[in-house]
Amino acid sequence: MTVLSKEDLIEIRTLLSLNKTPQEIFEFRVANALRGERDWKRRTIYDACKKIQAQQGSVERRHGSGRPRAVRTEENVDRVERLLQSPPHLPGTHLSARKVARATGISRSSVRRIAKIRGLHARKKTKVHRIPIPKKRRETNEQRRMRLSQDLLDMGEHLVTLLLYMFFFVLNNKS
Repeated sequence: MTVLSKEDLIEIRTLLSLNKTPQEIFEFRVANALRGERDWKRRTIYDACKKIQAQQGSVERRHGSGRPRAVRTEENVDRVERLLQSPPHLPGTHLSARKVARATGISRSSVRRIAKIRGLHARKKTKVHRIPIPKKRRETNEQRRMRLSQDLLDMGEHLVTLLLYMFFFVLNNKS
């Protein structure tokens, strides 16, 4: 069955108030190209008309018309919450989600859903180990480049003389 929006139900109610039959409403929808974009089946329109007539023209959803909650009742939610939390005077006595599910007969997914709704988080306590102090690091690339460039600057005149000597040596050897 196609799900009808509230606007669709209002449109069907309006056409019903104009004394249109469900068959005429369906034909109107098929004939009207602009409104026919939504895929309405004949059975969907019949069901919607029956629902609107049964509710004396109301298009609102009846309260409690859905499936009743079997597991997440207030009593079960409170019971699960008590088992998932440790009492303040006895820390560490809470049960895991699996053990709570086994003890209460509620599925694990429902137990986790209840814990999430109530803001309970199962966190495993772990020992915090001492953080090792890192060894002294060798010089980084940046520090090495800085040191070498400073050495080149310190060489100054000697470097220029060396470069000129090498340049002329290469030129003399080519000829």
